[in-house]
Amino acid sequence: MTSKDISEELKRASQIARLEHSNTKPLYVSAIEVEGESSLRPLSDALYKAVFDPILSQPVQTLHYILNNFSDIRGKLMHTGLFQDVNVTLENDGSTSSVTRAKDMTLNGIQLGSVLPAVAHIKLSPLTYNTLSLTSTTSDSYSSAGGRLAFVNLLGKAENFVVQADLKYTPFSGRLDEKCFDARLLLPLQKNPSVKGVLDLNYASIDPNEQPFLSAEEMKKQNQVSLNFGVQKSWILENLNSVPVFYNGISLVSRNVESPVLTGAGLSSELFKPFEGSYVKSSFVSEILHDSRKFAGLFPTSGSRFSLMNEYVLSQSLNATDDLPAHPGHDKIRLDFEKHASLSGGYVINSLQLGFGGLFNLADSLAVVHPFDKFYLGGLNTLKGFANNSVGDKGGLFYFKASIASSFRLFHSSKNSPLRLQFFMNAGDVLRLMETRKPASSSGVSLIYRTNVATMDLTYALPVFNRKQDITKAGFSFGVALSFY
Repeated sequence: MTSKDISEELKRASQIARLEHSNTKPLYVSAIEVEGESSLRPLSDALYKAVFDPILSQPVQTLHYILNNFSDIRGKLMHTGLFQDVNVTLENDGSTSSVTRAKDMTLNGIQLGSVLPAVAHIKLSPLTYNTLSLTSTTSDSYSSAGGRLAFVNLLGKAENFVVQADLKYTPFSGRLDEKCFDARLLLPLQKNPSVKGVLDLNYASIDPNEQPFLSAEEMKKQNQVSLNFGVQKSWILENLNSVPVFYNGISLVSRNVESPVLTGAGLSSELFKPFEGSYVKSSFVSEILHDSRKFAGLFPTSGSRFSLMNEYVLSQSLNATDDLPAHPGHDKIRLDFEKHASLSGGYVINSLQLGFGGLFNLADSLAVVHPFDKFYLGGLNTLKGFANNSVGDKGGLFYFKASIASSFRLFHSSKNSPLRLQFFMNAGDVLRLMETRKPASSSGVSLIYRTNVATMDLTYALPVFNRKQDITKAGFSFGVALSFY
């Protein structure tokens, strides 16, 4: 409920009709009552006092300031991420004790004589969280299994602590290709929950054995540990039905590339040779996300999504002693945009997706960039019709992609049907140098199913244009993910 909505509630209350059309009238908030919160994990008294402080510290205010303060309080409660809605109403407090206290109230040191007492009712609509989930994914190129455990508001400070683990393996072989563990904490400021401290710890062990975009001498095992910490700020734009999020923080990454997987190979390609051993990188990361999409089920029907990430490399070193050339290194930018529009009452959804990324030198000499910091393109999630990470110069300094698609509900299906038939065209390229050349492109049709429990993508794609460096994947591809709560 906005400030305008609260004003309308006041106007409808006959007990305070004398305040109509008079924002300068004083009002005494005698009590604030909160209802609807989960009894299992309520917010702490300290957080409530911090959020309600503009009213508790000065209970007598003019109507104008009362409305503004409760509008801010509603926004702060929404920013905790625990509620899907917060409703604020004001009612006349006719109790004898409140009326007596109101007669002795002052505003800015001035005796007011008679002030109308009112009770603020705050009704909360809590969000439902799935604290434990298990996910299994199978596709024609990889499979994975993982779990996620969330601890929400255990301390009453609206904190969110999430632990996640994933295993990725090659289908039907049982060989582990990747092991990941991630722990992430978001802790809001008590007086302003729209500002959150972020702490993220991540570990990954990667075995790129038999990946089509790597040569034999490039198939090296790698262990990686990263620590990210920073500040996240969000805004609620009710006119756009969106919550833009901005993040600034520091990223510390340590990688250890082991010897070649092939026994006795003893070789190192030019791609990995500079990074054998222990590699450490520190950088300053900024991200912004704005998402105004509306959904029918899990399919976006209208609105847009925009994200921009910038990573400024502060330092990078090898074996903890040698600074790599071109210190401080490079600046990495990644931009993604998508737009959706529905036709015929949501029967047809047209979508546009664009992506661009670049690594830019910040010194006179050529910056040295770790292969895992470069860009890759190809696969069901990025460029259909091509093998995973196998478009253009695999491991490039620049990339771009574009996709247009039309999704149709099947006949006699509901507006929120989880099944759609999609026709698409996409194009993109990965480049080591900025140059003009014809990108790889493909077109095809997908049958897509999306629910909270299962997601499926069955695609038939044909490359329209490809180069000798591209690895195509014509014909059928599939991906299925199952989630258990």
